[in-house]
Amino acid sequence: MKALAAAAGVLVVCLPGGPQSRGVVEREVLAALGSKGYLVNVGRGSVVDNGALADALKSGAIAGAGIDVIDGEPAIPEALLQAPNLLITPHTGGLAPEIMVLAK
Repeated sequence: MKALAAAAGVLVVCLPGGPQSRGVVEREVLAALGSKGYLVNVGRGSVVDNGALADALKSGAIAGAGIDVIDGEPAIPEALLQAPNLLITPHTGGLAPEIMVLAK
């Protein structure tokens, strides 16, 4: 994960949850992404260490992040809510009209 982050300008994470992926996006991965890098997580919230993300956003260790899932939802840590370089969107991709037609 660190090598991938170091090679990326934008690290898009689409991992399933579970014990094997819990917290894999941690401080060292975010540091490897670098001050010009962005994190996008559309997998499970548990794969990103909330504290490490909040610290990386606040310190400028990464440029920003976009997430639609957060570990511990629906509670959102205050440090993440205060980060001006974080975009949080609702996790509603599964409710798109195209998906609902296929589900019928």
